[in-house]
Amino acid sequence: MNLYEQAQLANRHKKSGKNKAVVKYMVRALIHAAQFKRMSAYFHQGNRLKLFEKQPNFVTKCITPYLRDGFTKDQRVDILINHYQWFEQVFTAQAQCAIYQDNVVLCELSIDEERYFVTLSFERNSRKEGELTLSLCDEQHNKYYVIAFTYIAGDFYIGCMQGGTNDNGFSRKFTKAFYGLRPKSFMVETM
Repeated sequence: MNLYEQAQLANRHKKSGKNKAVVKYMVRALIHAAQFKRMSAYFHQGNRLKLFEKQPNFVTKCITPYLRDGFTKDQRVDILINHYQWFEQVFTAQAQCAIYQDNVVLCELSIDEERYFVTLSFERNSRKEGELTLSLCDEQHNKYYVIAFTYIAGDFYIGCMQGGTNDNGFSRKFTKAFYGLRPKSFMVETM
């Protein structure tokens, strides 16, 4: 696939400004050719292709700010490649596909006869904060707490942690059911 085709594919979701986005993609790819080639070579194969379904511009992730401002472009490439090497060692191919396409339920919690789930997924919304997302949600997939993280050299780097916009008393109910453990603390401990 040539550069123009990659740019078209990466911006297929755009409704307006598509031509500008294609040109921008191509210019960035040419200016940052070394990083772009490493990203393309590693991520355009196997199960990793599923990354592009939710994040069509995935290979440009090393060119834009990611996790924090202090990383160089080469460091970002190394971080991304190392994270996915770890990911492929830890999870089976079937689990990888489930995480890329939807989510994997890690555990189920019952609180006042309602079911809640801790899930692991790859989310488009947290593309600058981390590669994987740990979520605490209900049966209707309403997310109460979300942590986006990346595995870096033996540690988990948490890029963001967000609570839901309206928890309708969930935090109080959760804290009472788990003997004073707050949902935010629970999510960090779950990591």
